[in-house]
Amino acid sequence: MTEFSSTTKPVQELVEDGDELPQSYIWRSDNTGDYGAIDFSVPLATEIPVVDVSLLVSSSSALDPELLKLRSALTSWRCFQIVNHGIESSFLDQVRKLSREFFHLPKGEKQKYARPNDRIEGYGNDSVLYENQLLDWVDRLYLTVHPQDQQELKYWPENPISFRDMLNEYTAKLRQIEDQLLKSMAMSLSLPEDSFLKQFGERPTMAARFNYYPPCARPDSVIGVKQHTDGLALTILLQDEQVEGLQLLNDNQWFHVPIMPHALLINIGDQLEDGM
Repeated sequence: MTEFSSTTKPVQELVEDGDELPQSYIWRSDNTGDYGAIDFSVPLATEIPVVDVSLLVSSSSALDPELLKLRSALTSWRCFQIVNHGIESSFLDQVRKLSREFFHLPKGEKQKYARPNDRIEGYGNDSVLYENQLLDWVDRLYLTVHPQDQQELKYWPENPISFRDMLNEYTAKLRQIEDQLLKSMAMSLSLPEDSFLKQFGERPTMAARFNYYPPCARPDSVIGVKQHTDGLALTILLQDEQVEGLQLLNDNQWFHVPIMPHALLINIGDQLEDGM
């Protein structure tokens, strides 16, 4: 049996070098997976709940309006947008700015943080794990951010200069939001407030993933990220403010996720869904 565990040329380099679109990125009819064929004409998910975190903080009963809204989000869409979450808009803009600056560095600089063949952490694109694998049209920077003693700083960019400080601050802010959401989710389901916090322990693992989707000359032939479920407890997503592309599956129907400036999208992962 042949084992595959290798990296491929970053997508951004394929574009910059004018390479022909490799077959490994081209969506084919046999790449339908468990979710069916790709449908590019999907409706906008205008009914995704929008939850006000500042109101969750002051909620004390499962019957409080914002907790009822949260419960509805958990049982219907399995995702929701959050506003008034405590992170300043200017800081979120800085997160986007620094991540873009990293991906626009010279390729030699980015390669300092390249992911090894046998690791997920670092800069790169899809690992080739098996023959005829469909690859995502995306370059990524994947970093473990918590617990701090598990951070592998050799993969943390030193350029842009403020990137590391930004990421540590962003991590601290997101951890506060995550703790509040886990408490509120438990309360909305009439469970003890610390139910989900106990489930994931005192040192839950948190990772950050920055995605960069270079323009493609054949956009209908590639997929930025294949259909998947999130394996962890929560995914907190900061969307690009200018480019829509995120889709979600609800009741066997795909929907485009609308962009809400400076909101964060919360997706319920497999670990948390199994415990609900």
